[in-house]
Amino acid sequence: MTVFALAVALSLGASACQRHSAREVPPGTPGPLGTPTVPAASELEVSTRTPQPGPPTPTPAPTATPTPIVYVVQKGDTLLAIASRFGVSVSELQEINGVVDPRTLQIGQELIIPPPDLAASSTVPTPTPVPVRVSGVSWGGSSVAVSVAGEVVNESGMPVQEVVVLVELLDTEEKPLAALEVPALVDTLAAAGKAPFAASFEGVSFPASVRARLLRAVPASGRAAPSGLALSEVSGRAVHDRTFSVLGKVRNTGKEPWATHVVLTVYGRGGQVVAARRELVSPALEPGAQAMFTISVVPLSWPVESFAIVAEAGPPAPEAAATPLVSGTSATP
Repeated sequence: MTVFALAVALSLGASACQRHSAREVPPGTPGPLGTPTVPAASELEVSTRTPQPGPPTPTPAPTATPTPIVYVVQKGDTLLAIASRFGVSVSELQEINGVVDPRTLQIGQELIIPPPDLAASSTVPTPTPVPVRVSGVSWGGSSVAVSVAGEVVNESGMPVQEVVVLVELLDTEEKPLAALEVPALVDTLAAAGKAPFAASFEGVSFPASVRARLLRAVPASGRAAPSGLALSEVSGRAVHDRTFSVLGKVRNTGKEPWATHVVLTVYGRGGQVVAARRELVSPALEPGAQAMFTISVVPLSWPVESFAIVAEAGPPAPEAAATPLVSGTSATP
């Protein structure tokens, strides 16, 4: 799907680490949060980017057939996250459940999870690796909770989907304390584009360092991408010395209604990602309609140096009602 983005300058810093495709983060505990210094609105620079007959066969003896698991979709689930949890591919889940678009999942929907031997016998080919790398990893937290943020950079020259990153917390001997597989926060990563990811660990020991590496990225060739979103009047500021908020407007310039999300990436010193979030603006933004949004995050460190905001379109949810129109001449939020 076509991605429209606005990048606006601001500030932030944190340690980062990455092995293989990620930059290494030296051991150490991030320093205390400082008071942010945020440029005045007049100092902000706004830019835009657009954003797969012979002899009879003997009858085999009956064998036990593994029973598939039935999983009930919960709030916040994605098809990609469910597939990763059960060790199957998204393609296998789509095939066995008849799910055409992963973004049409509904809370309470039942999904059949194929048993391991059935998944292993799937004829779906293994995706060809594409040049997508991890960058700008930072982390912070306490002895009971650790947060990690970073981004993936698409250098393949083609759009990719189903991007998954493995995030590991390491001890002083660089042995994993905990690991999570997390998806990029966009459904389709444009050629030469960037997309953030975020991972939260609870009840774990505070790590000496963090490692993040790409697990999966599938070429999106042959998949039509929705288009027709435009961002405007975007601004960001620190709130209450700990929260960073971005607000603006998104307009559907296309000819069809779209489920509309905004994805925020917040950067610190050296280009490290210190916060990231994806938020639904409208389940069905009608052609010509405009909606206001506010998205807030708590950065891993201060000050914030810059941020990027991306709008992403997708098929509207079946039960979604039309989003009320916001006139193009309405006041700036």
